[in-house]
Amino acid sequence: MSLLRVGLFGVSFSLALFFSLLWAIFSDHVLGIISVSLLALSMVVRVGGDLTHPSTWAPPFIVLYNISILILDVSGVRVVYHHNELLLISWLALSGFFIGTLPAGSKSLRNALPNTRLSVSLVALLPLVGILTLCSILVVLAFFMSGANQKSEFDGGFTSLFRVLLYCLVVWVLYGFYIRSSATNRILILYLFLFLFSALALGERDVFFSYALAVIFLLYVSGRGGRLLFYSIGFVLLMLIPILGEYKNLFTKSEFNSIDFGNYFMVFLDGEFRSAGFNNEVILNSFQGPFFFGRSLVNDVLRALVPGFILSFENSVAWYNNTFHPNIRAIGQGYGFSLAAEGYINFSYFGVLLWFAFYGLIVSFFYRMAFKSVYYLAAYICSVPVFIYSLRGDFSTLLSPIIKTIFFTYVVLVFIDLALRGVKRGRVVRG
Repeated sequence: MSLLRVGLFGVSFSLALFFSLLWAIFSDHVLGIISVSLLALSMVVRVGGDLTHPSTWAPPFIVLYNISILILDVSGVRVVYHHNELLLISWLALSGFFIGTLPAGSKSLRNALPNTRLSVSLVALLPLVGILTLCSILVVLAFFMSGANQKSEFDGGFTSLFRVLLYCLVVWVLYGFYIRSSATNRILILYLFLFLFSALALGERDVFFSYALAVIFLLYVSGRGGRLLFYSIGFVLLMLIPILGEYKNLFTKSEFNSIDFGNYFMVFLDGEFRSAGFNNEVILNSFQGPFFFGRSLVNDVLRALVPGFILSFENSVAWYNNTFHPNIRAIGQGYGFSLAAEGYINFSYFGVLLWFAFYGLIVSFFYRMAFKSVYYLAAYICSVPVFIYSLRGDFSTLLSPIIKTIFFTYVVLVFIDLALRGVKRGRVVRG
């Protein structure tokens, strides 16, 4: 870590502690918002704002998901009753994440590709990419043919399919960057249209945003473009969330609400990023115990490992909606949940710190593994959207997609690769 970075980290962290002290003395939640924001900023500064490092991309989303509801309250858009409690949850979440990501170090993935182990069998990979691409197109066609108008009316399990395709595609692109293939950029552009069209048709923004985030990471890792460019693109993508949210199911909906561009920042905060803070408020207001003492985490792990058709386990998201929003649950919808709230229902405020320390440890493991091989690097890149989205869910929201799609696809690719090598060696011996 350079002397300048150490100095900037010291200043930002000291300011965070100073405003935290002022907040504790005066109980002014505006000071609390400033202290939480500065704490997140200090984590970014600690790693020099390196784009792919978890300490750069995760803290801003932890803040957005947990304190957007408070900013809306200060602005008069929403009403919140547990200001300081919500801020304490956010502060503990960031602190736990900081502890959990210390093992990640500060090494950068920028230009790390030449130092990773490259063992990719295109004979196994390319047919799989082709099959998955065809299947993704068929999913969109099936949606149109089903007569559904929105994703809740169409149970196609399409998000998992696109995540598997994305993982295979990222491995392929990383290989293309490594051998300096001229076709790699054309591949990225071609699939951009596929993922964007699919997201607009199916009403699943995550399909497009996962792809867009993966492309940013791919280009950054390959050493292309400056950091400011990627930050700018990332900011534009964030600002697109309300627009894509309104115009999802573009080809099947007949009416769309107008967007208040004059108050766009409030619209931005009052959409996707309001959910976790809102759910935290519900738990603080209505949860009377008893605490789960880790039982919810066991259910999350079992739900991630055991297929639903064998045995179904109630995760925290389902428990929350069944308990506090049964009417919404009855019509097949729900409010999500909050990773911070899951920690709280297990061990109160200490649970928030514990849950995010565990969250940080998992992402640190993925980050450190990313330096070892192209498969692991692709797994890290594809898991980042899952880590972000799980902030408004629970640990099953994080573990299930990673295990059932990314890890499973990795195992399949490695198995095919080893099988093909065995066949090749057998031919050599017989020859």
